[in-house]
Amino acid sequence: MNEDKTEQPTDYRFKKVRKEGRIRYSHELNSLVILSIGGAFLFWNKNTIISRISEILFSHFNFNYSIINDNNFIFYGNATFLSDIFYFMFIIFIPTFWVIIIAKLFGGVSFNLKLLKFNVTKLNPLKGFKTIFSFHMLFLMFKIFLKLCLVISISCFYISMHILDILELVNKTPKIALETGFNILISCFFLSVVSLIPIAVIDIFWQNYSYQKQFRMSRKEVKDELKQMEGDPYIKWRIRQEMKILANHRMMSEIPKADVIVTNPTHYSIALLYNEKTMYAPKVIAKGAGELAFKISKIGKKYKIPVISAPVLARALYFHSKLGQYIPSILYKVVAEVLSWVWQVKIWEKNGGSFPKKPENLLIPSELNILKEDSISD
Repeated sequence: MNEDKTEQPTDYRFKKVRKEGRIRYSHELNSLVILSIGGAFLFWNKNTIISRISEILFSHFNFNYSIINDNNFIFYGNATFLSDIFYFMFIIFIPTFWVIIIAKLFGGVSFNLKLLKFNVTKLNPLKGFKTIFSFHMLFLMFKIFLKLCLVISISCFYISMHILDILELVNKTPKIALETGFNILISCFFLSVVSLIPIAVIDIFWQNYSYQKQFRMSRKEVKDELKQMEGDPYIKWRIRQEMKILANHRMMSEIPKADVIVTNPTHYSIALLYNEKTMYAPKVIAKGAGELAFKISKIGKKYKIPVISAPVLARALYFHSKLGQYIPSILYKVVAEVLSWVWQVKIWEKNGGSFPKKPENLLIPSELNILKEDSISD
């Protein structure tokens, strides 16, 4: 039994279907971009186009008696005609071609040879009829009908408003008539394009909805995809191990900055850093248990960092503080006693004298006596 597809498609699903050439695409937006940029191009070049049309009309409607007896009349006439054709191809069709390319890129382009693969199911007439009478095709026909109604209605309305100006063109000189007629056509064209904006907006939302609905997933598909993305459990374990090794290396490189190392003395080691000018509390820059604790103490001794054996405090810091963060506020007082001893040691190193006595009987709040045994693997 097929499971209902009620889940929204994931990003991985979208990437997969885009690779297959199925992209989100709005034909109405694409058409609107083509018409807008093409119309703007014609408007910006209207003076050049009108001047060229005037020259063509003048040359073709101006009768020259000297060409009657010219044997090369047809050749020159054809050459002139072809040059005019190529000019208008350059001024209109070539820019329009680039407008279409830009619009396609704007709407989204995906090149995939898989789309050219022969598929027998596409020749199934029943599937073809199903597609023809689908809701998608009905919506497409509705859009076409709506566009026709809007464009015809606005064009007729605009022309009816300027019918007197159009009829008056026969009484004007050719150049003025061309300019006036061109302005009327361009204005009518842009009004028609503006009327298509609501349809393009509706189509964008519709295409987005259809695209989301087409690639909806069942819960089983989501789970299978998640497993596929996660990959081999052994590889994941290896990645975690490598990340843990890198984190430990970074942690070990921070130990020389520590002010004091609190130990268990062998089970746990915690390196603390405190700068009274920039920090409001001591920060844990390294911590470890077992062999890692031994390495922390060894590095501390190498760099002559004061090491104090305080088993109860070491366990409290290990289980109730996080690496790279400030110690819990409940431990401020007891850690302050340790830091006070550290400062006395630094003074002793400079001035000599009797070695400062290490703090004893450090009192830990009773609520910290419950250790998080599950954290011992940290």
